[in-house]
Amino acid sequence: MISTCIIGSGPSGFYTAKYLLKKVPNIRISMFHFVKKKILKKSVEELPCPFGLVRYGVAPDHLETKNVMNDFSTVLLDERVSYYGNVSVGEKRKESKDKKHVSLKELRDMFDSVVLSCGASSDRMLKLQHEDDCDNILSAREFVNWYNGHPWYTNQPKYAQLLRNVSDKNSKDTLHIVVIGNGNVALDCIRVLCCSLDRLHNKSDMPGHVIHALHPRTKRFHISAIGRRGLLQASFTNKELRELIDNKNVNTNNDNTNPLEPNYQCFLFQNELHDSLNDASKQEAKEDRATQRKLDIFQKCAILPSSSSSSSSSSSFLLVLERRITKLLCRRNILKGSAFQQTAESVVATDPNSLVEFPCDLLLRSVGYQATPIDQSLLSSAWDQKQHCVANTFGQIVGEPLLYATGWCGRAPNGIIGTNIQDAQQVVNSLVSDLEKGVFQSKRSVIQ
Repeated sequence: MISTCIIGSGPSGFYTAKYLLKKVPNIRISMFHFVKKKILKKSVEELPCPFGLVRYGVAPDHLETKNVMNDFSTVLLDERVSYYGNVSVGEKRKESKDKKHVSLKELRDMFDSVVLSCGASSDRMLKLQHEDDCDNILSAREFVNWYNGHPWYTNQPKYAQLLRNVSDKNSKDTLHIVVIGNGNVALDCIRVLCCSLDRLHNKSDMPGHVIHALHPRTKRFHISAIGRRGLLQASFTNKELRELIDNKNVNTNNDNTNPLEPNYQCFLFQNELHDSLNDASKQEAKEDRATQRKLDIFQKCAILPSSSSSSSSSSSFLLVLERRITKLLCRRNILKGSAFQQTAESVVATDPNSLVEFPCDLLLRSVGYQATPIDQSLLSSAWDQKQHCVANTFGQIVGEPLLYATGWCGRAPNGIIGTNIQDAQQVVNSLVSDLEKGVFQSKRSVIQ
């Protein structure tokens, strides 16, 4: 009997377990829910529940996507699989007496092989002055965890209070929210903020305390999405964009009893559309069907006359007053390069139209998740400092026999839930290859 430990119980971990069960009949799998020990600058208890990003990262109105948990539950029902929650994994301090903590070295000593599927539990930063000092800058990752009812954030009044306080301190009728980032998470945050009370109650699994924080509205929301490059280079999927543009997916406020309930419209400025459709971008749309569809969806937006405001900008600096953002100043970007190789370059500072000003009562930072190594001593040589993931060859961690990586910690945080399937199959193939070569030495691990 071969023993394998999977650290992490999100999509990549469960897909790995699923394909291991199919390819290695005489296997025994132990899954550990991996967590970081520090969150919100204080210690917390680890999570007892599996499914990771599917449970706490998928938007609450994407119920069909969450159905994959049924598939994962089947894995847990297999008698060859054991699951351990409420356990922290990683470097163990010498003075620590935490009986619920296990180090990576201890797991490698107990099991024939170990698979890291730890995901990414930190954020990429904007690297702006005062970014850490402002009360009204939120991490999109934490915001997503909050509106999905993640236990670490349920008892944190910060998010509900911030939404209320920002609204109360703004004497105007409109609350200006700026979302920096053009990925699926950014669009999820925007859509959730736009959702009507009826939709959140009847077509989502959003916790009641979050719904109460978002509704009833006391202000109208004006949301600006900012990205480095043009419309066609945005990394969000067409499905996410279509859901946002086609507002019947969000607006269900038919009785109009509260005029402040969401009844929104997406719009583009004429100059933004024009700047995004340079010759290289037109070539991208011509050669790639998905890009052409993205353009078609964007053109369904209301097109407003040109404005000094723009969603394609390079964040420059914040105007801060008493630990709160009041305005966001950006420098406009222009696209440079050939089709599919375009990069964003800032407009020269001498250009009078180079600076763009956004009023900002609340800023959501959504520029990507970031993984961190669970054990510095073992992974220092294999950790890719640029991509923030474990350097590996087809899932086999460089220089570490019988130690594998899959999912975000193995490829960097990108892709969708289904992207983990290919990662898992790759890791399983590498593990099976090592098994056939006789690399394994059975340790017959039994956890008490």
